[in-house]
Amino acid sequence: FIQDLPVPGRFYQNLLTMAPGVQDADGDGNPNVHGSRSRDFKAIVSGVSNVDPLTGQQLNQINPNSIEEMEVITAGAGVEYGRAQGGFANIIQKQGSNEFEGLVEMIYRSDKLDGDASSTNQGSGVRKRPYTTWQPSVQFSGPIIKDKLWYRLSHEYINREDPVDVTSAVEIVTTNWSINSDQLTWQASPRNKLAFQYQNDPLEITNLGVSSIRGAESAMNYEFGGDTYSLTWTAPYSPKLLVDTTLAYQDTSRKRTPTQYNVPNTCFPNNPEDPNNGLGNAICLDLVEIRFSGSWNIIDLDNRQRFSLGSTANLYGGRFWGCLLYTSDAAD
Repeated sequence: FIQDLPVPGRFYQNLLTMAPGVQDADGDGNPNVHGSRSRDFKAIVSGVSNVDPLTGQQLNQINPNSIEEMEVITAGAGVEYGRAQGGFANIIQKQGSNEFEGLVEMIYRSDKLDGDASSTNQGSGVRKRPYTTWQPSVQFSGPIIKDKLWYRLSHEYINREDPVDVTSAVEIVTTNWSINSDQLTWQASPRNKLAFQYQNDPLEITNLGVSSIRGAESAMNYEFGGDTYSLTWTAPYSPKLLVDTTLAYQDTSRKRTPTQYNVPNTCFPNNPEDPNNGLGNAICLDLVEIRFSGSWNIIDLDNRQRFSLGSTANLYGGRFWGCLLYTSDAAD
């Protein structure tokens, strides 16, 4: 069902808004549920929280081809969910099976497909710059040892160029994004299964922020992403008792730097006789021209890690007065 939907971007966040009461007005992938704040939404991917410990919003991206099942809970979440006041999304990824499966996809976009109508900016005479988007993705899964050991490899690469008209020219915003998720699943015994997964999603964007009032000299470069290691132990001790335990470590970093350094602005011309005057190189908004000038003024480097351990026990209690009894207990 998910595979056949015309969802832009191929990201699971775009599917969340299909659930009743879930909205994402700004399209940043951080939805709100029934009016709650976007930071109050929590997504769980294969038992691991996908929430940034600093901002409370989404942390890492995953390949949509690796998704086996996705559940959106807008109200009445069980005890196994927590640390959010809005809604939850529980995403289960494929583990592989005794049957070999392979999927290869390619998304391509280019100015060559636009025709002659986009060759010039009508009225300004500015020549449109060429752009290209490549988005290949592959996924393979199958057995290493039948009935004992399986693998799943999911990889996607995005090389995207977006032209932006900045009035005097056309600048290109370049996005390079690698989304990777690999998993090994071992049926150690009839009642014990171990699954090890490694995920990372390094993202790099250049000329971020360019617009009709901000040129490339005042834009920034943005880097984000990190590694997630997780180990899941599934143990059905009996037909009535199931225990899931997940151990995970996440290491993510963010970096924001100017696209161009030491570009003088048009608001405060540098005074060569005063070397301590730094206003000439600061970013500013010219209220006459209504345009930013000068280099981006922030160099931001930060790193965030999270170590998590969670265990959930489900007990099927049978029937009582004609009703099914089912209890769940979780610790994190």
